[in-house]
Amino acid sequence: MTQLNRALVDLAAQGNLPPDSAAASGSAPRGTALSDADVDTIFLVGQMIMAPFTTTPRMMFASVTVDDKGVAKVCWSAQRNTTAPPTNVILPAGLLLPKTSVIMAEASHVYEPFLGKLVFKDALTLGGDRIYMRPRMAAKAGALSIEQVARIQGTGSAAKTIVC
Repeated sequence: MTQLNRALVDLAAQGNLPPDSAAASGSAPRGTALSDADVDTIFLVGQMIMAPFTTTPRMMFASVTVDDKGVAKVCWSAQRNTTAPPTNVILPAGLLLPKTSVIMAEASHVYEPFLGKLVFKDALTLGGDRIYMRPRMAAKAGALSIEQVARIQGTGSAAKTIVC
């Protein structure tokens, strides 16, 4: 689970965009945003990491911004086989720097041992710990001009850039 968590946060923190994406057309600087295709690719990598153990790991990553008062909030999130994180999150003290952002990831897997019903009453949930990383490629954006990875939802003229 640690490798999966690390891969999710690392890939999302890179904010890579292909040349033909919205960044190339000027709506976001190259390498500072994630498109729908980027998100799908990150989750596909996550599934590959977990193979052959499961094809449906619970995966989530999010951009969390810390405002000028030190309050952390989820700006955008992406998830597979799980729910979105709450809007307000508690970050470790060392990450609560005003006007900054972090990428947060969490992954888990429900495991039922071969002799599970004989030894355990329920299946075991492995993982579930959060991991954080500062954006590796980011641009200042939003009302407070915070360096962050933007999220581009949709394509073409329907594309919407999400920043906080």
